[in-house]
Order: sequence, then C-alpha cells, then structure tokens
Amino acid sequence: MHGRRLEDFTLSVDLLPLRIRSLAATSLPIAAATVADAAQALEGRAATLGRLAYVLAEHGWDLAIVGDFMLEARRRCRRVDVERLLSGSAELAALATIYLEDAGDATQGPTQRELFWADEESRLVTA
Repeated sequence: MHGRRLEDFTLSVDLLPLRIRSLAATSLPIAAATVADAAQALEGRAATLGRLAYVLAEHGWDLAIVGDFMLEARRRCRRVDVERLLSGSAELAALATIYLEDAGDATQGPTQRELFWADEESRLVTA
C-alpha cells in the first residue's frame, strides 16, 4: 500500500519566475521597465520561497540549491506525509514539481517518476 511504506521523494521548485528565465534565454536588450518588472517578480518569489523553505524544513525535508537555481527538497517518508504537506500549502503544491525516486534494478539503475498533485482529490497521482 502506497500510504504506509517509506519512499524517496524530491520536490523541485524553480527559484526564478518563468518570465525571468525567458528573458535570460534570449540575451536580447530589454527596456528599463522590463528590468523593474523582473525585480518585482524576484521580490515576490523571494518572499514565497522563504516561507516554503521554512515549511519544508519544519517537516524534516533536506534542502539544497542545485544547478540552474532550483530549490530541491528531499525526504524519505510515506506518500501520505507528502500529500498532507501539499494539502496544507497551496503555494508549495502550485510551485513544486514532485518526483518519486525509484531504486531501479542492476541494469537500469535509479530513476525518477514525476508525480502530479490532484488538488480536487488531495492526492498524488502518476501521469
């Protein structure tokens, strides 16, 4: 049963708003107003990420900032624990990409399966 056994989960949250990633990808000149908008987006994202980091830490998640400015949270726990966390934090449920780490076998090695938050059902589902 999924709710009782311990599984390895990874939550990944992009530290940069998509608009800023898009601007950075083009490397084209931009207007001062666009820079001001980007700064406001960063300020809002920073406040949100600060709250989320404390929520994750309070629930025993190991936090790291990994390549390409992503917040990564890892924890070995029951699926129901992750579902309760996401039910209690709409911001986290909206921003996080959730992965279930599978040990794999000798030929394939470890793999990740992306899970999706079904808000109306308050549970994690696979694609």
